[in-house]
Amino acid sequence: MASEDGFIFVSTMQQMHEKPEIKHLLITTAINIRIGRDYQRVHYPENPDQTKAGVGKLVEDGKNKPLTLIEACNKIIHATRFAFEEEKTAAVKNSKGDELKLPYLTPVVHLDGTRWNKSKKKDVPWKAILDLEAFARTAAVASVGFMWQFREVK
Repeated sequence: MASEDGFIFVSTMQQMHEKPEIKHLLITTAINIRIGRDYQRVHYPENPDQTKAGVGKLVEDGKNKPLTLIEACNKIIHATRFAFEEEKTAAVKNSKGDELKLPYLTPVVHLDGTRWNKSKKKDVPWKAILDLEAFARTAAVASVGFMWQFREVK
């Protein structure tokens, strides 16, 4: 019975720390992708830009459009809210016989923020739906290209 309570304790601890850690990793990755992409544009403009691949959806000015990797990086860096999608798992019973449903995160993050619109002279809200699997896959491909370019610098 104690091991069930231990499982619930560990699950609770995981839930407390996983969202801040994922947010931290997303921001760090986004910054590194931006640095690599900026370097590539200056020193290797002839190389294909891997940051144009789609990794989600952007809703801005009432319009839906694909969210590219580089735009996702910008949105991650400037987001004012990160909302993680959760689903409930199968029920788990503790030592008292209470049934608990523990949530787990899905690979989708909702980002909200604003950007300055020069013509309207005000902040305009945006929403992004980030597919974490597509983001990770595309970021990995882009990062490998950046790493090879950095190695060539003398």
